[in-house]
Amino acid sequence: MEPDQDVTEAELRRAFEQADHARAASLIIERYGPDVLGFLSARLESRARGAEVFSMFTEDLWTGLPGFRGECSVRGWIYALARNAAHRYLLDEGKRRKRTVQWDTGDWLQEAARERTRTQPYLQTPIKERVRALRSRLPAEDQSLVLLRIGRKLPWRELAVAFSSPDDPPLSEAQLERESARLRKRFSLATARLKELASAEGLLGTSEE
Repeated sequence: MEPDQDVTEAELRRAFEQADHARAASLIIERYGPDVLGFLSARLESRARGAEVFSMFTEDLWTGLPGFRGECSVRGWIYALARNAAHRYLLDEGKRRKRTVQWDTGDWLQEAARERTRTQPYLQTPIKERVRALRSRLPAEDQSLVLLRIGRKLPWRELAVAFSSPDDPPLSEAQLERESARLRKRFSLATARLKELASAEGLLGTSEE
C-alpha cells in the first residue's frame, strides 16, 4: 500500500468510527475519485458514459457508507461499488433515462462533479484507442480485471474484495485466498490473450496504461 493511501485509509477509518459519513465521502472522492472515474471511463470506453456511471457510483457510495463496517479495505470496497454500478448501467443501457440526484450531498458531491469533468489524456491517443479495442474483445470480468490490476495496481486481496458483491458479507481469510488465486489465474490468461491480439495487430512493445 502506498504511504498516502495508508494515511487516507487511516483517516477514513477514523471517520467511520465517528460515524462521520460526510467526511468519509469527501475523503473517498478526493483520494479515489479520479482513479474510479478513470476506471469507469476506460471500462465503458467513453468519458461521457464513465461520468454517468460515476454519478451512479457516488449515489451508491452515499447510501452504502452507513453500512460499511471496515472489515475490508476501503479501496477494494469502492471498486466493488464501481463495478456494480457499471454492471447495472450496461444491463439497463437501452432503458435508462437521465438520472437526477434529489438529495443534499454537500461539498463532496460538488467535488465529484469536478472530477467527472477532468480530462483523461490516456483516453485520447491513437495507440490507446487500439489497445482499448483489443481489450473490449475480452469477457467483461477480464476487462475490469486488467484495468484494475494494471491501470490501478490493486493488490490481489483488494481485487478479491473488488470482485465480490458490495452487498455480501465480508470475505473470510480463506475466501480471500481462494478468490485471489482465481483472479491471478484469470489475469494470466487474460493478459496472454491480449498479447496474442496485440501481436496480430502489430502492437507488441506498447504498454496497457
